[in-house]
Amino acid sequence: MISHWLGWISLILFGILLLKFMSRIRYSSEKRKIVRKWHKVCGCLMLATAFLHGITVGNHHGVGGGGFMHNGAGRGFAQHGMAHGSVFFSLNLGTAAFVVAVMVALCYVFRKKLKGKWLKLHRYGSLLLVFLVMIHVLTKVL
Repeated sequence: MISHWLGWISLILFGILLLKFMSRIRYSSEKRKIVRKWHKVCGCLMLATAFLHGITVGNHHGVGGGGFMHNGAGRGFAQHGMAHGSVFFSLNLGTAAFVVAVMVALCYVFRKKLKGKWLKLHRYGSLLLVFLVMIHVLTKVL
């Protein structure tokens, strides 16, 4: 249940992040300043909640397929409070969206090294992220 709440919180934060792009068209400069001020905070919170969502949904539902699983031999996830057979990582649209979100954030982190290219990479990565998140949510909800 907590995994679903974390997923919806991540989606709401992602929607707030998209307001910065939409504010260029619709809002006054005063409202754009407010959106710009909270953009980094919402981005960090979205990454954190999306990460926790991915971990909790994988362990709650026992997502199968290409994940890294504890095989019961030696020390592993069970030692750290995760149940035997729980999935730490699986390849799916949510994981792909999270990887793209991290890459979008890294464009900002390394903006000085990327110079003028960082904003274009950040925007194109964000568009890819919108596409991945939409498909992820639609395939899970419908």
